[in-house]
Amino acid sequence: MSAIETFAGWESLPPLPSPNGGFACGVLRGNVVVLGGTNWKDDTKQWLDVIWAYDAQARQWEVRGKLPHPLAYAVTGEWNGELIVAGGTDGRQARKEVWRIGPSLELTPSSQLREDSVLASGDVVGESLFILGGCADAAKLDGLHKGGERLDLPTGKVGVLAPAGDCAFGLAASLGIGRELFVFGGVRPDLDKKYVSLSAAWAFDAGKGAWRALKPYPMPVHGSSAVKLDEHRILIAGGYGGNPPDFTAAAFIYDARRDTYTRTMDLPGAAMAGLVRAADFVYCLGGENTKRRTAACARVTVAELLRAGGMD
Repeated sequence: MSAIETFAGWESLPPLPSPNGGFACGVLRGNVVVLGGTNWKDDTKQWLDVIWAYDAQARQWEVRGKLPHPLAYAVTGEWNGELIVAGGTDGRQARKEVWRIGPSLELTPSSQLREDSVLASGDVVGESLFILGGCADAAKLDGLHKGGERLDLPTGKVGVLAPAGDCAFGLAASLGIGRELFVFGGVRPDLDKKYVSLSAAWAFDAGKGAWRALKPYPMPVHGSSAVKLDEHRILIAGGYGGNPPDFTAAAFIYDARRDTYTRTMDLPGAAMAGLVRAADFVYCLGGENTKRRTAACARVTVAELLRAGGMD
């Protein structure tokens, strides 16, 4: 067996210290960071407070501290060399804290959200953190909000974010590029089926303060992840959806200039996984599939993803 394993076009990496899903993740000083999350032990859901960082040079994960409390299903963004982590739940109650996490993984309280934001979508655009949807309990989607909040990061002032369409939803893939927040798919409550995955896609112009509808995602899906490939292309992958619905490894590249989707290489496995970009690589981290969690990690170059999609 070669020193570097590959599967589905991805390079296999050392696994997370334990299986994990629903965590926050990002990049600080070139190092991939995983914060909190969930897993299962003896049919009991565990809520995690650990901070892990991946050293790409040493090819190993290290425990780098703990959060003030367990945390999962929060909104995460990057701003001024720091990670912004907002909302989520500790497994007992929704959290409204907004944290700034610096390169040394020190945590600084930044602000407070007005509403519960478990399973919300959002990202940083310019100087603002946008949060769309969310609810108080990850197991009860009937409490999802239609709109959201706009947090000015320098001042901590919180304003209202108008809804995208006339639908309350959560668990959508989201990413900020330029002056816009892009949102793909999601899930809404339904009296008969309990929930329905969505294919609708939206972009919010932070300057104009208005939403515009995009071409729908190629399939209804929720729990997928999004990561920036360049200044106008976004990778959206994984989640739960399709017809018939199931966990999926499908991955698409969205071109914001053309409003088009192109299929690229699948994720290594079908799950709601974490995606981040560090240097020229996209990392696929852990993930959840019903009560199963995985510790598997892998990476692929941005160039390979573009090439698999027939792009330069």
